[in-house]
Amino acid sequence: MKQMKVFLLLTIFFLVLAGCTNAENPEETDTNDEVSEENNVEEPETNDEGTDEQTPSDDGAVGDEDNEQSFYEIRLNGETDEIELIDPEGKVTVLAEGPSTNPAMSNDNSKAVYISPVEWEVDSSLYLVDLETGQQEKLIGTENNLKPKNVIWHDDNHLFVIIGFSHGTVGIGGEIYYVKIESGEKIQLTEDERVEITDFHIDQNILYYEGIKYIDDIMNEYEEYSNELPLNTLDEQIEKAE
Repeated sequence: MKQMKVFLLLTIFFLVLAGCTNAENPEETDTNDEVSEENNVEEPETNDEGTDEQTPSDDGAVGDEDNEQSFYEIRLNGETDEIELIDPEGKVTVLAEGPSTNPAMSNDNSKAVYISPVEWEVDSSLYLVDLETGQQEKLIGTENNLKPKNVIWHDDNHLFVIIGFSHGTVGIGGEIYYVKIESGEKIQLTEDERVEITDFHIDQNILYYEGIKYIDDIMNEYEEYSNELPLNTLDEQIEKAE
């Protein structure tokens, strides 16, 4: 009998203990189920390459369109001495045959000028090429035995050109002219019959020029010559020449 009582007491004790445990964690199973469901929620799809990728527009283009204008290119072919014009698609057209000066580009690269042909006692012309349209025009030709011999840009609309005798013993250089592209007007800036200007360049707003100066009456002997023209006095020089 005593054993039966002990057994019953132990059974009641374990039943009470189990009931207390379930009372402390009544929603444990349900909570675990909810956590499991939350962990199974599908994440929204993301771009593997990040959010910086641009979305194509309706016409299929990505980002801004390239609006840069394609200019023609111009070059002196060193093997043939020809002036060649290359259109935006790569087609090559010969503008001038024979010896020519290397094309000089305007500051905005929209125009180029060159002289052709460049030969002793041969008439020459100065050509202007519009690199936006590919059109060429003769800006200065040989007139009254005077031809263009060298050219540089002053700005996008004006040139400095050395013009001198086309034929004759005294004719390696010439005088400097200021040329307006729009009208073709030529304004002579230098005048010295004993001086032959052969080259020039612009540096720090000054036009430097050089050549030779004859020192005898028959213009046989000469010495090196150089001079300069401050461009801030150019308007004054043009007024005097006009």
